Amino acid sequence: MSIVALEVVKDLRRAFAGRGLKNHGSNGDVRLHTDANQRIFVVLDPRQSKTVLGSRFVENENYFAEPLAQLAQRGGALPHITAYFANSLLFKEGADHRALRARHQPIIEEACAVMARHAPLLARSVTRGRTTSISPLQFAQRLVEVGFAIVIRELTGVPMKRALRAMRLRQNVFFYHFHPGRHQAMDRALAELERGRPAPDASDRWEVARSLIVMGVDPCVSAVCAAVIENLPGDFGSAINRYAPTSFISRRCIVSFSLQEHTVQPGDLLYLSLVQPEGAKNDADAPASRKAPAIAFGAGPHMCAGRPFAMLMSDMAERIFRELEPGRIRDATLTVRGDGSFLSIVEPAAASGR
Repeated sequence: MSIVALEVVKDLRRAFAGRGLKNHGSNGDVRLHTDANQRIFVVLDPRQSKTVLGSRFVENENYFAEPLAQLAQRGGALPHITAYFANSLLFKEGADHRALRARHQPIIEEACAVMARHAPLLARSVTRGRTTSISPLQFAQRLVEVGFAIVIRELTGVPMKRALRAMRLRQNVFFYHFHPGRHQAMDRALAELERGRPAPDASDRWEVARSLIVMGVDPCVSAVCAAVIENLPGDFGSAINRYAPTSFISRRCIVSFSLQEHTVQPGDLLYLSLVQPEGAKNDADAPASRKAPAIAFGAGPHMCAGRPFAMLMSDMAERIFRELEPGRIRDATLTVRGDGSFLSIVEPAAASGR
């Protein structure tokens, strides 16, 4: 990792280290890190982020490709996660991205229908076999794992137990820098899922199922957990924008443009915050200077394709939570870790053992 990249990691850590269960952003500035070979912008104003993401000046890139290739050269090939990122909607651009997104949309709609159909099973599964109360994090983890396992089974034929094992093997890979151990865990998770497939294929259903494993678990768990703790009636859905389970995303400049006092040039890298600045207001009467855009799902061509599914999960989580017997969810002191792109909430014991 270059010196300038290390400086960017430190900057991101400082910017998001204070994240709590409610959104916590910075003062909304734009910071430039540079050396002779590289220029990297850290954009901490979501209004600027929204403008950049909605423009034709930037594109996404497979930032995992190079470190995964280097790992393979050293004998540590991770074929499943490498293949996933090479084919993922996340890193497609232009016509390829539009075509793949169009093919995935009806599958995501089917996933939503599956979840709605199996709502009673999901509700029973959340606290089944438990005689004691559970924490908000345990509630969220169980809800997401079982819900995702049901959808994966219905989309691909993979047994629920196999899908649950895959989710428990996985680890978040979207950190400030490449983390080989976490990619190895994710590769094992995808390999476990692969072993459950009735027949090998390269269908779009399979890609959607893999996306749930790789990119869906962490933000859904964090958003549901945070909403349970805040416990505002009828507000789990809008909670996603307050908590912004994805702190930031990155883009590469392809056309020069102005950003505050800077000129961003082709090849420059940008880290764009999705987190609303501290003190931001979104109600209709809030002054313009205090308003922040709701971009928890991103913006522009790469806005999260799974948004309808995530919103349905949030709605189901609230319905199930409201129907639980009093005392089933216990008060718990949870720790928020600002150690990567995804908001991470952990039990104190896990945090102390980190």
